[in-house]
Amino acid sequence: MNQTLIKKGCLATIFIKSKIFNLKTVITFAFLLRILILLLLVNDGNFIASDSRLYKESALTLLENNSFSLSRQNLDIPLLIRTPGYSFFIAILYKIFNVHDIVLIIANIAISLISLVLISKTLSLFTTSNTALIGSLLYAVEPLSLSLIFYVLPQILFQSILITIAFFSIKLLKKDWTYKIWFLFGLSLSVASIIKPVGFYLISPFVFGVIAFLYFQRVHIFFIVKYLIILFIPIILITGGWLYRNFSITGDFTISHIKALDLIYFKAPAILAYKESIPFEEARKKIVGERDVWNWILVNPRSEEINILESESISILIDNPYLTSKILFKGMINTLFGPGDGQFYSVIGKGHLRQGPLGDIFRLSIGEYYYKWILNKPLLFIMFLLFSFYLLILYSGVVSFFYNKIYAKNELWINLFLFLILSYFIIISGGLETYYRFRNPMTPFFIILSSQGWDFLLSSFTKSRFK
Repeated sequence: MNQTLIKKGCLATIFIKSKIFNLKTVITFAFLLRILILLLLVNDGNFIASDSRLYKESALTLLENNSFSLSRQNLDIPLLIRTPGYSFFIAILYKIFNVHDIVLIIANIAISLISLVLISKTLSLFTTSNTALIGSLLYAVEPLSLSLIFYVLPQILFQSILITIAFFSIKLLKKDWTYKIWFLFGLSLSVASIIKPVGFYLISPFVFGVIAFLYFQRVHIFFIVKYLIILFIPIILITGGWLYRNFSITGDFTISHIKALDLIYFKAPAILAYKESIPFEEARKKIVGERDVWNWILVNPRSEEINILESESISILIDNPYLTSKILFKGMINTLFGPGDGQFYSVIGKGHLRQGPLGDIFRLSIGEYYYKWILNKPLLFIMFLLFSFYLLILYSGVVSFFYNKIYAKNELWINLFLFLILSYFIIISGGLETYYRFRNPMTPFFIILSSQGWDFLLSSFTKSRFK
């Protein structure tokens, strides 16, 4: 068996090092794969998720009325539950190509291919060309990102901006301190903050990390201040401008009401339901009453009660640390280990899947499982196996990376940066409402780590073969 593994390792290494296998080959393969899926979906596919309608409507409102409002019929109600980045992106494409959803999907395909190149370029900054190719291939076939391409949602654009942030961060860690790099780094941070609110909370730790890094590199205080000024120019203009707009509406420098909604609508009721052994909906009513919280926050962005309910929800979490930790941890597990087959199942127009093949392993008997999935839904079962196999490959590489890097002190700052940003997204993925889609922003960082681990494994197989 060992000899078989060694031969496979050698063949894989030879294939990676061959002239046939290069970045152009991976890009071509990724492009054809995405186009093939698009052609299969173009007639029967469902490109619109529940969140898509609000993004599209706000984009049309921007286009027709130059206002980031709730809708074209409600111009007097400012939109605060979403940040404007993705709506601006849609509006630009609608302006150029008219209002067609297929244009947004094609744009997602183009962005995903750019992300693939950025993954390769990022890895090339501090690893070998083999590692960069492995990383680009892992991204080319990553199932969750492939699924999200075919939705009118900001996930693919946001993921691409995160890879851009990683690229410029590593260039800075490699001491490429030109003014252009500092400015583009700040620009990418600010753009991320207005595409998805979660990007806003990256700014402070990144700035702190920059200061710490420059301090440990013994950079003179004059240059630290100068670099920070350049970094902050786009952040002040873009993120600061958005915060000021919201301050003029609510009296608070809030990035979005989505955090309040998450706490009021999901996290606090979940804690209360567990604590008092009552149904989730009843727990929610105890906090907000009979009203539909989502619509209420949408149409009442100026209400001071939003802050009051948010504070009460935070108190519920703080007062119940064990239950909070338990629910957050459960959400992290769901996010990390959900294969994502249900996402693709929705894309191909088969509807939303709540109880999939993974959970049914624990819920059903062998006979029931066979009848439900293998016999009646073989396509979804095959997707489940393929998506699970990809996760196994991805996480095997991550384990190999950490095992190898324990003994290696090179590129300490880069690996620390990758680990911390990955940890950030893992931690915020916790909650009753979270599932595999929340893994999307983690994916580039998992791939960057995993590709290094797989390069180490393949190199080890090759060395063992020739001993």
